[in-house]
Amino acid sequence: MTSLLTRSSVRYLLRHPALLALSILGVAVGVAVVVSIDLANSSAERAFRLSSESVTGRATHRIEGPAGSVPDSIYVNLRVRHGVRDIAPVMEGSVVVEGYEGRTLGLLGIDPFADAPFRGFAGPDASFDLASFVGEEPSMLLPSAIADRIGASPGDRVTLSVRGRPMSVRVIGLLAAESAGSASDLIVSDVSTAKKLLGMPNHLSRIDVRAESESALRPIRSVLPAGVRVERSSARSETLEQMTRAFELNLQALSLLALVVGMFLTYNTISFSVVQRRRLIGRLRAVGVRKSEIARSIAVEALLVGLVGTAFGILAGIVLAGGLLQLITRTINDLYFTVSVRQLTIPWWILVKGAALGVGATLFAAWMPMRSAVATSPADVLR
Repeated sequence: MTSLLTRSSVRYLLRHPALLALSILGVAVGVAVVVSIDLANSSAERAFRLSSESVTGRATHRIEGPAGSVPDSIYVNLRVRHGVRDIAPVMEGSVVVEGYEGRTLGLLGIDPFADAPFRGFAGPDASFDLASFVGEEPSMLLPSAIADRIGASPGDRVTLSVRGRPMSVRVIGLLAAESAGSASDLIVSDVSTAKKLLGMPNHLSRIDVRAESESALRPIRSVLPAGVRVERSSARSETLEQMTRAFELNLQALSLLALVVGMFLTYNTISFSVVQRRRLIGRLRAVGVRKSEIARSIAVEALLVGLVGTAFGILAGIVLAGGLLQLITRTINDLYFTVSVRQLTIPWWILVKGAALGVGATLFAAWMPMRSAVATSPADVLR
């Protein structure tokens, strides 16, 4: 009986290729949307996390002001008058590099002499001239990947712009991906250069602090003016992640909606195939085919449709994620914060999730048509 059912199913599917293609397409579209959105979200989250780690470095706390900046006199007061050594001034912002497709990149302004304990961009083993880095001429360290893209090398001048204000900056060194950590889209400059670029001559974005315990922060807090506070370095990243959580939830809901639409399409096509084969199923029941065998045959058909549709959907989702990643990144940049993502990451668990959802949704969609087929009475059909 099994071979009879198999031949019957194969013959029917070969005679109705459009119906088979429609079923596979429904599964593939749903899986592709789910996988692409998950991959794009995961890549954007990873880029933000790695970028935050590169910018934060080994700082445990940060001194911040009420308006998103602190007067640089606070840093001078802490370091010169009160002898606090485990602090470093930081300028942080966004710039556009001329010739780099108008992409927004992060800018990190540091004092190389105070910053060495915090980040690995500068220090005794720096591969660039520190005197040139802190000199009067605006200079910067450019990620090597970006330098290759725009054809720049050490000694060249590159135009950076902030809010439409251009400024020519000299490249004095390149940041290789392994030496710059994960800051593959982060430009590093001296604090004074960053101040000029960002238009903040007398302010800092923040002051990074390294403190072994809360007691080490008391002397700092005691001399800070009203409104200036000391926060954990991880607090900002946690806040930004919470801001984007609703946005990511909406995207995930949209992807699941696409899966439901695909499941509905699969349900309709399988139901239609069962209705078309109702007389055949009745005849098979009349010659002794059991209900369980018919149910198994339809389930195997649905499983094959689910597997093929899921395979196509995963491949299409990976391709679609590349374009979707740019749209998601642009939205995050416009609404929340600056993040630059140049590489799509493909975690294995997202592919497994897409496969499970695709096959599971197909089998679920086939459940009702399968029950209808099993309930077919030979007497009613042959009457």
